[in-house]
Amino acid sequence: RHKVKRRHGMNKETVIDNPQLNILSGVQPTYLASLFPEDAWTSGLGRRLFMVYSSESPRQKVFSKQKTSKELRGSLLTALGEMSMLWGCMAWEDEAANRIEQWNEVRDNDAPTHSKLQYYKTSRLEFALKLAIASSVARSRQDLTIRLEDIERSLGWMLEAERLMPDIFRAMV
Repeated sequence: RHKVKRRHGMNKETVIDNPQLNILSGVQPTYLASLFPEDAWTSGLGRRLFMVYSSESPRQKVFSKQKTSKELRGSLLTALGEMSMLWGCMAWEDEAANRIEQWNEVRDNDAPTHSKLQYYKTSRLEFALKLAIASSVARSRQDLTIRLEDIERSLGWMLEAERLMPDIFRAMV
């Protein structure tokens, strides 16, 4: 529980139950290897990393009209700004709740087996839930409801990323 008292403004006290911090960042695998010693992968931070990797650059058409990096940055910042204004409890459709419970019962069956991901596996439910929230927000920036499609999409994202996670460790060497 996090509590903040203010001297000014209408809301003198703010209380946040179960606060959390999420960091979105990017780093090259070789640099990540230089930052994290071998035993860091079994620590609290190492097991809380959700890593997405691609060894290929995206293909782009040479002569087609594409948004400039300034336009892309602007649209991304606009979307992130809209999302940052959302707050409150997420509601759950029954089908979505049933599906995540069903997956949670067997979640170790499809878990990654790489030795450095041994402790990561304990955080898979939290990653699935956070990705379901991201899917819900991406689907509708007004409806704070997790639907079955959000659960399916979040599990798909997670399983695809996990399939490539061992490649990150190969790229570190």
